[in-house]
Amino acid sequence: MSQRKSLRSQQLARLSSISSDSESDSEYDTEERFGRWIGEPHKVEGGRVYYNALSKNEIVFRIGDAVTIYDGDSSYYVGIIEYLYEKNNRSKAMGEKYLQLIWFTRAFAKRMELKKDLLLPDRHLCELYMTPGRDENLTSCVLDKVNVYNEAEFFSKFPKGISPKNKRLLETNFFVRKGVNMRAKRYTENIDWSEYRENIKKIKELVWYLEEKLAPSLTSAKRKRAKEDDYKFYSEEDDDSLQEAELLPSDDDEFGPSPFRDTSNSVPKTPRRRKKKAKASSEPSSTLTTPRRSAKKPLQITPLPMRVMPLNEFQGSPHKKARALLHVSAIPNSLEGRDKEFTTIFSSIESALEEGTGACLYISGTPGTGKTATVHEVIWSLQDMATKNQITDFTFCEINGMKVTTATQAYAQLWESLTGDRVTPKHAMELLDKRFTLPSPNRNPCVVLMDELDQLVTHNQKVLYNFFNWPSLPHSRLIVVAIANTMDLPERVLTNRISSRLGLSRITFEPYNHMQLERIISSRLELVKDELLFTNDSIQFAARKVAAISGDARRALDICRRASELAENKNCKVTPNLIYQAILEMTTSPLQSLLKSLSFVQKVLVCAVVNRMRRSGFAESFLCEVMDEAERLKTTSEKFSSSSVSQTRKADRLQYRYALSSLVESGIFLIDGKQTRHSRVRLAIGDEEVKMAFRDDSELRGIA
Repeated sequence: MSQRKSLRSQQLARLSSISSDSESDSEYDTEERFGRWIGEPHKVEGGRVYYNALSKNEIVFRIGDAVTIYDGDSSYYVGIIEYLYEKNNRSKAMGEKYLQLIWFTRAFAKRMELKKDLLLPDRHLCELYMTPGRDENLTSCVLDKVNVYNEAEFFSKFPKGISPKNKRLLETNFFVRKGVNMRAKRYTENIDWSEYRENIKKIKELVWYLEEKLAPSLTSAKRKRAKEDDYKFYSEEDDDSLQEAELLPSDDDEFGPSPFRDTSNSVPKTPRRRKKKAKASSEPSSTLTTPRRSAKKPLQITPLPMRVMPLNEFQGSPHKKARALLHVSAIPNSLEGRDKEFTTIFSSIESALEEGTGACLYISGTPGTGKTATVHEVIWSLQDMATKNQITDFTFCEINGMKVTTATQAYAQLWESLTGDRVTPKHAMELLDKRFTLPSPNRNPCVVLMDELDQLVTHNQKVLYNFFNWPSLPHSRLIVVAIANTMDLPERVLTNRISSRLGLSRITFEPYNHMQLERIISSRLELVKDELLFTNDSIQFAARKVAAISGDARRALDICRRASELAENKNCKVTPNLIYQAILEMTTSPLQSLLKSLSFVQKVLVCAVVNRMRRSGFAESFLCEVMDEAERLKTTSEKFSSSSVSQTRKADRLQYRYALSSLVESGIFLIDGKQTRHSRVRLAIGDEEVKMAFRDDSELRGIA
């Protein structure tokens, strides 16, 4: 292929640069970028002003016209204009204008939208298929008007089946003979496009048919919507025509005659509103052309932990099996005590997936309250629904702030989940920004779980800003679920422009009470219940002790595991006395007493070393990195406000030096040589000891 850029490539590159610079009005004339309205608005509703026509580059675009849309690369999409409007907000002041499109999918395209098992053998280079997809776009993305014919008209006009191209080397003539629902993998019979051309009302009927009648199954959200709307699919401007058409349906179809049956001897009629007593109709299978289907491939998603703990891997005494089931890494078949939170998270993500929009969800709660486990349970349920074609397919990506060395690596991790390609963080950020900004009619949604959100806070907070700003873009279809330990982290640490993008979609996980902890422990011991290893009093005692202190389910499980070890040594059951002994061992050891007696600055330094060790994967860290991490943790702590931290920052450095020396002398830290910026520091004790000692520390709330 020649290296010289074609006229099309030059034009698309120019459009790309114009579209990307949305903040500068001095370089480009807004009318050149977005066009100008023709005539007066015909409706004002929902913060939008609707028009009938737009002039751009000396071309007049009207509702019902077929147009090509720039896809951000060297290709294009084809759609029909459903609405033309501007918004009554900042975008209007910037001169931005919008259009809502009903998408076609091309039989041949650079980015193939149809799956391989859905391709028809007789498809043509200039063939389009009508789809139920809709999308909002800036008018700056519009390239040109195109002609869409039915099959007979196209081949009578172009007998060789070759359509001439415009000066941008883009096709301008297409034909339509079928509609397709890509989720259901079903086509309609051949349709006569001349009946639909430039008739937006008829096109909406066709779109409704593709979306509702050809759908594989109705989800709960769609079923509720259908019940409320009583199967009305007209826009509000068609209310007058709808009132005239409210007649009883015919016997063969509850919605009236289908526009896709043989209508050579009759005129197609407007589909009717369903009566409540009408029986569910079933479309004859002969009216659909279904291609050969292949087995549905599993979704390309980030794998989650196994849900089943096989007991045959734990041969030995019943106590060993019980300890395996009580381990925090063992994932139960169902979560206990989080039904309300599960329902809220599930409905929020499912609604965003069904509507094809982005969303942000902030989840907070103390450690051990089931935040991450509940989100995983929601994702499992949604993935199961997606495999059954009950909701649209989506990609899942989990980013843990403790498992990335730098916050910018979150870009590379998300891009790899979406495409499978590994790139540098900087390049990944550019690719993601381009992907979420430009339109794509068949882009699969993506759900991103950002765990340990406080570990991704940087000095300029650009990473979190991008992740929370992308869901607000109209084409992103990105759903971000953020998890942190403190409820007010966005207000205390993040800037206003980031916290405002989180909105009001926030869920707080309260600590478990003793009844919930009892159910959690008992449910995990169901498989060894016949062994009578734990008495009811021992489970109740452990649950009440933990609920009175922290409500941390992981702590309750650890106590029961230690009590099981003591019971196995004595060859007896787990009793309340053994539970009490396990609690004393875990809280009154000399090392635990030493860690709990440390000053606040010393505790912050210990937490900083542990965080650096977990994020980098190395046991040693440079002293300068530890100091920076300690400074960040102190600003995150609820004990100090941002003002007090800024006033005492100079004194902190001197305190850190004294605290570091005392930690080295007590044997908690090991340091290489003298205390310089590039000295190596490592933890001389286990990080689990630190976690256990600081878990219930009120001073370290939001840190440990």
